[in-house]
Amino acid sequence: MINTLIERRLRSFERSFNYSMDYARDLLAADRKAFFLFSRVMALSAYRRDLPRRPWHVARLLATLREDCGPCTQLCVQMAKADGIDAATLRAVLTQQPNTLIDDARLAYDFTDAVLRRDIHADPLREQVEHRWGAAALASLALAITSARLYPSLKYALGHGRHCVKVVVDETLGPALLLAERVMLKKASMSRQEVKSQLAKYRKKHGWQTMSYEEFEEQILNIQSPVPPMPPGTTV
Repeated sequence: MINTLIERRLRSFERSFNYSMDYARDLLAADRKAFFLFSRVMALSAYRRDLPRRPWHVARLLATLREDCGPCTQLCVQMAKADGIDAATLRAVLTQQPNTLIDDARLAYDFTDAVLRRDIHADPLREQVEHRWGAAALASLALAITSARLYPSLKYALGHGRHCVKVVVDETLGPALLLAERVMLKKASMSRQEVKSQLAKYRKKHGWQTMSYEEFEEQILNIQSPVPPMPPGTTV
């Protein structure tokens, strides 16, 4: 019964962010107590007090980006967008161009960057954070940086790590699927309904946000039905 409820929560999260929670399923299957301990970390990573949304998301995204986990980074982008963070801010963090960030986001970026690099400049930046937002905000920022780095490590340790992926900020799935549908209809011996069914399976299984265009093309080619051979003696 408990596992069924947990599975519903995992599926709901996957639908909301198109993000695989298979690593959490593996953890649950291996050790339920370990999973429940990990669930406390999930609550920890969502904690924010006295710290504005923008610098909080900037810190989480940069800390995750430095851990080299593409799907984790994409998830941070999706969650930030859902929380109203603009695409320009997200792109600035992803491309590590802090000069384009506005004041509060730039402070969060510089502080997070200094912390991750163990730079001595973290000390004056810490003072600025506490002076601007208070001690509770500094604590929230520290927890955001720390918890963001936990997920990639856990996923890699459990065999679910991926890093060579394209992170999408403001593209949509529609055009890509329409193009894939046209290619498949032209090259494969399937009806339009069969093509739509295959694409739906592909979308559910692989997750379009976490794939490079090369991977996308490869997957589309792999799910095409082969063109039937021509009858013997047929000439073109």
